[in-house]
Amino acid sequence: MSDRDRSEQELLEGEQLYRVVVENVPDAISINVGEKRVFVNQAFLELFGLRENSEALGTSVEDSFVPEDRARYRQRRAASRRGEPVEALGELRILRSDGEVRTVETSGTDIEYRGQQARLVVLRDITDRKLAEQELHERTQELEALFNVARIFADPGDFAERVTRALEEVERVAEVDSAHLRVPDDKDEGLRLVAAVGRGVDFQPPDAFRPYADTRSGRVFTEGEPVIDNDNSERRGRALAAYGSQSAAWLPVKAGGRTMGVLTVNSTKLGYFTPQRIQMLTAIASGIGTFVENANLREAERLHMVELDQELHAALKSLALRLSEASVGQPGSAWSPEKRVLQYLYDHPEGAGFDTLQKAAEVSARVIVVAMATLIDSGKARQDFPLFFAVEASAN
Repeated sequence: MSDRDRSEQELLEGEQLYRVVVENVPDAISINVGEKRVFVNQAFLELFGLRENSEALGTSVEDSFVPEDRARYRQRRAASRRGEPVEALGELRILRSDGEVRTVETSGTDIEYRGQQARLVVLRDITDRKLAEQELHERTQELEALFNVARIFADPGDFAERVTRALEEVERVAEVDSAHLRVPDDKDEGLRLVAAVGRGVDFQPPDAFRPYADTRSGRVFTEGEPVIDNDNSERRGRALAAYGSQSAAWLPVKAGGRTMGVLTVNSTKLGYFTPQRIQMLTAIASGIGTFVENANLREAERLHMVELDQELHAALKSLALRLSEASVGQPGSAWSPEKRVLQYLYDHPEGAGFDTLQKAAEVSARVIVVAMATLIDSGKARQDFPLFFAVEASAN
């Protein structure tokens, strides 16, 4: 075999070897001359959803990417041609033949291919990895938001002010342009606005709804299911228009399976509320629902205790008056022992120890027991009143 024949044989064997290697690597590979593809491997066809090489050869490299990423691709190629440093790996989104969008990591190097200057490009599909990273990021944001909301509602202060701070946390984490919370109105069939934050709220506060049956907030509150509108540019009402809203979501704020209110969020971007973002907002809304329920219970308990205090105060006053009237005309009736006991309780509704009361009223233990027994029999005594335990212990 001549030297020439030997060289041609080695070149053919080398090309066959390279082709076997290229066809069996899991990454997509293409060789481009200019902006046209002249070679692709089997993994490239699978990545783009193609069946034959002819569907890829001769096609434009730039057209493979989604329109939003094409400018970034051109910038990278121009910088590379000028000899400027370019990141070894770049992320771009490709458009498959079936319309599915995948994210790829690209790297390239200049080569000579069949006597022409060319570029060998490797594309690695990282879609699943990106989705996992995004889910982890959103889960972290969700937990962070729930922690911050819990801390906000644990702080003392006005309920509406704490709700406002919680909505600001929702606005930050979900990157929405406005957020509103409405809860049932105790006095009317409707949803009253508790708080609102974000774009347009200062000059155009959102409305309360009375009645709410024909509103999306009302439907969400009644049915307990979210309503998502990712393109309300044609259907938005006066309120949404004021916020420049293009996408909106209405989410039930639940606790223990019961809807406590409705969280509304808006975005100036079309198609903003993806399933992943809605999942995060739903979890946050549920967390807010629990805190709203607890706040309502605490407020109801506080009002109930105020009522009990008022009832006890009135009973003490009434009993003192009756004892005073019954002792009129008797020696020392103006300062009868029973009256001094009851007057002290009336003036000190927070309670007192048995010994303290005995000294303050200057009466015997027997008189105190009789006076307190009268109160206990009236059904107005609060069992957490310190003196009552002393009376009960004395009786035993």
